[in-house]
Amino acid sequence: MKKNNLLKLSQEWFTKGDHDINSAQIIFNEKGFTDTICFLCQQATEKYLKGYLVFNNINPKKTHELSELVQRCGKIDKNILDYLEEINILNHYYIEARYPMDAPIFYSYEEAKQTIKITESIIKFIADKIIKI
Repeated sequence: MKKNNLLKLSQEWFTKGDHDINSAQIIFNEKGFTDTICFLCQQATEKYLKGYLVFNNINPKKTHELSELVQRCGKIDKNILDYLEEINILNHYYIEARYPMDAPIFYSYEEAKQTIKITESIIKFIADKIIKI
C-alpha cells in the first residue's frame, strides 16, 4: 500500500483512539464511572497500536489483546516493549470492565487516573514515531 494511503488509514485509527482517550478524560473530570474510563483507555491504546501497525504496512489482527499487539509493534521498534508492564495493566480492562461478572466493578479514581496517564504516555510514544517519519 502507498505511504499516503497508510498514513490516511493509520490516522483514522488514531482519530478513533483520540475520541476514546478524550472521552475518558471528560468522564474522569466529571467524576463519572471508573470502569468506563478504564475501558476507554484500553480501547484508545488498542487503536493507537493498530494504527502504528497500519502505518508500518502491517495488517493488525482482529484482537483486543494489547500484549500481542505491542509484541508485533516491537518488531518495528523494540523501544515500545518498554511499555509491556503498562500494557499488561491496561489489558485486563477490556473484558473485566466491559462485561458483568460476579460483582459490579469499581476502580478507584486513582486507578482510573493511572490508566489515563499510561494511555497518554503510549499515545505520545507512537505519535512521536509517526511525526519523525
